Amino acid sequence: MPDGIIRRPAVAFDERNSSSGSAIGAAGADGIDGGADGIDSVTLQIPQALEDMNLTSGGEALSYSVSGDGQTLTGSAGGDTIFTVALSESGGQYSATFTLAGELDHAQGLGENVAQNLPFTVEVTDGDGSTAEAGFTVDVVDDVPQAVNDATVSVA
Repeated sequence: MPDGIIRRPAVAFDERNSSSGSAIGAAGADGIDGGADGIDSVTLQIPQALEDMNLTSGGEALSYSVSGDGQTLTGSAGGDTIFTVALSESGGQYSATFTLAGELDHAQGLGENVAQNLPFTVEVTDGDGSTAEAGFTVDVVDDVPQAVNDATVSVA
């Protein structure tokens, strides 16, 4: 595998599985190979495509920041954290965890409302300073009411 190759599937995050106001997340593993030079660092980047989505929460535009160590990307609005993406490493395997801590505004409509393909970028730097980037996406599915069969009850 060439230096800095990252294989990453999309991560689906279904808000219907959360209780109101709680932060929940979705995680997935990244396949990263630093080649003969080894891996020096793996960091999150803020992709232009994410900024171009013009995401909002409560009508306020999201802003993005990456922690000093590059391991956490935070999306915030009005001083509140709306979501985080955190990298972690164990035994040479990297994973990314998306945690929704607030609400993302989205179009209302029939069926499931989805904030689709939220793009995130990981940059890998190998031992001699070469870099490679790759991305992954997250879908956030809003909680949507579900109709159930109603029963008619007669009382005599």
